[in-house]
Amino acid sequence: ALQTIAEGEDIVSVPQELALNLGSEGVNPGYAAIQLVRIERSEERRAAGWYQPFLDILPPYEECDTTDFFSPEELAALEWEEVQKETTERLALLEQTYEASQGKASAGFSSDGQFTWEEYMWGVYQVVSRVLSIYTSEEGGTKYLIPMIDLFNHDAKSPHSLKCTGGFFKVIAGKEIRVGQQIMFPYGGGNLHSDRVIQDYGFVEENNPRDVEHLLSAKSGQAVPGRPFTGKGCDLPALDALLASFSTSLDQDQALLADKTAPLSPRMRLAVEFRAAKKRAILAAKAQLQA
Repeated sequence: ALQTIAEGEDIVSVPQELALNLGSEGVNPGYAAIQLVRIERSEERRAAGWYQPFLDILPPYEECDTTDFFSPEELAALEWEEVQKETTERLALLEQTYEASQGKASAGFSSDGQFTWEEYMWGVYQVVSRVLSIYTSEEGGTKYLIPMIDLFNHDAKSPHSLKCTGGFFKVIAGKEIRVGQQIMFPYGGGNLHSDRVIQDYGFVEENNPRDVEHLLSAKSGQAVPGRPFTGKGCDLPALDALLASFSTSLDQDQALLADKTAPLSPRMRLAVEFRAAKKRAILAAKAQLQA
């Protein structure tokens, strides 16, 4: 922060018309990705320079590190079935959406402006990791890529919030921010466990308390109250079984991460960090049950 921002004041305010509206088609990120790629490839947009400085700072394909970009070996290294299964199913859906977008107009897309799989997956990454779904009574859920607001780094404990009001997207200070403080924002309201964080944002929090909640909350078909996930309902034997299912120990994972003589690739490193975080959560859940 360059100046003190009082609690309740705007941290940033972006006119709604300056955000990129990527549509409202359900949970499949492929549709919004297609819209984004077509905007980026538009000759008219490029000639006029619209949004170019903003688009230039978006991560390139080579830096996309969510599990959709993992190799089979890297995905296997997670050793967590739920993420492996969801990633595989999502990639199959994304492939179907991509093939439809490159086909005939009767498939639900215009046949102009074809693009590569890499361009499409670049768009998917931006949609999953940066786009916000805004719900209003007039429009329902609409996906927006909002310049500046998409640049906040994550802190699950951040008290700041996003509001759409008066034709503006605003991040509101949940507490006073002093000059020089980094301003963070809680992705997913600070309620995401590691399965979601790695799949949607491509990083791992070392000690995410939502992982313990995920393990210990009662197993049912309903989401845990106030959380966007269901519980696993693990007792001590179930936690022991989960821990035993890994091919490595936590100490071995930590040694792999610390070994500078044989550095891991970025995505393999992320996979090892993920399974290490899961083991820490299992141990923390055991300690909580035994207390």
